[in-house]
Amino acid sequence: MKTDREMTAEIVTVSHVFADSLIDLCRKHQAQLATIVPDTEHEDPSRIAVRAAHISAILYGVDPDDLLGPSRCVPLPEARGLAMMLARDVTGWTYTRIGEAFSRDHSSVIHSIKQLRNLRDTEPDVAEKIERAKIMFGGSNDG
Repeated sequence: MKTDREMTAEIVTVSHVFADSLIDLCRKHQAQLATIVPDTEHEDPSRIAVRAAHISAILYGVDPDDLLGPSRCVPLPEARGLAMMLARDVTGWTYTRIGEAFSRDHSSVIHSIKQLRNLRDTEPDVAEKIERAKIMFGGSNDG
């Protein structure tokens, strides 16, 4: 019987393989994807938040609903920060608008994004997750 740690390692490996496959597929069909990427300027903020949360959840191996909820258990704050950063970088929304989508105050959004950007600069795996998330979302703006 496998230990919890061994099973978790397998799940993380499978998640990364899935994310890599999805990224490869997105790159292969980039022209077609450009025609179906929604108009984020007019899209309901909650839909953008849900899409960003799902992408971040895949990369962190967590439940997307937890990212939209109040929990602060590790790794949810980092994963939630990625979803918020993704929404900000792809849509250009204000912190207030992102906060509304994630049921957070604008100052919480600023803090989350700042923390994630600091991690991006010091942790290669966080930088990789950010780039994967942007590709999966359909945007590539630098933030």
